[in-house]
Amino acid sequence: MKKTVAAAVLGAVLFLFSACSENIYLNNGTNSNGSHDIIQSIPNSSEKTGIYNTLYYCMDGYDYMLPELREISYQQDISKEYAVLSALINGTQNKELVNLINKNTRILGITTNNDYIYVSLSKEILEVPASINSGWENDAELSRQVYRQRRLAIYTLVNTLTELGGYARVQLYIDLNADGVADRVTREQAGFIGDGNEQQPLEALPRQHDYILTPANTVRLAMGMLASNQTEQLYQLIAEESYTGSQKLSKEEFTARMSALKLTVGDYSVSDNAAITGGGAIAVVMLDYVSRSAGSTFEHKNIPVMLVLEGNRYYIDCSFLEYVLKG
Repeated sequence: MKKTVAAAVLGAVLFLFSACSENIYLNNGTNSNGSHDIIQSIPNSSEKTGIYNTLYYCMDGYDYMLPELREISYQQDISKEYAVLSALINGTQNKELVNLINKNTRILGITTNNDYIYVSLSKEILEVPASINSGWENDAELSRQVYRQRRLAIYTLVNTLTELGGYARVQLYIDLNADGVADRVTREQAGFIGDGNEQQPLEALPRQHDYILTPANTVRLAMGMLASNQTEQLYQLIAEESYTGSQKLSKEEFTARMSALKLTVGDYSVSDNAAITGGGAIAVVMLDYVSRSAGSTFEHKNIPVMLVLEGNRYYIDCSFLEYVLKG
């Protein structure tokens, strides 16, 4: 299924995209044979409206993304879908987060059909970062980095658009040749590798919770750091202040006590469900894990891990840190 930009307006549209892309309104329409026409028009109203929507950006260095609630102001004759996606592409001011979508990516079309939203983008969304050397396809580690970034970038888009409500899946089309024709790319081109389906067209993608740093995923990330002795990274996941008001240990004291404990974490299991209390200020996730210390093995069953909301994310409460430090 291809998205074709009408030849009569292509030149004008490309000029306008380069000059003032935020003022292009892409109307949605479905023709009689079920395909989606892309119709361009210029907004003729200066009146603005606004919407609060959650945008998703990735944590620097991690395969997780965090929500960023944003008030988005836009002209009334621009669709909210276009406005939200434009805001996502423009990036975040949060220093904890990174925008993996190339800011030169242009929105070529947005159409909808029931609970599906179809998005056509320019080829820049797949451009390799300048920090990656040419010939990356022949380097296993560089290839892993490129595919990871593409996959995560696409899921920030998917999770953001499905946050609007009413949409279950996002189908992506990309104008690879810059000729006005956007088509489905392969799963490999989009960064989806390792499942044997790399050469299949990328399907319509549902919301992906596994990449969102939920309370449960925060605990999983922390346990992975414990298991791999990433003490400094683990420290960053601990709340500055517990729900009882006590302050967390200094980094130096935490590092020293963890080193003295000589703790080894084995298998662990984290419940997907979190109990949210205090109007969202506190989350509790259940944890099972095995630890080894001083030559002994301990099984920890049904341990409630409390997390505290600070800013836009949950941090692990100091009470769990004290439990771990007891061995």
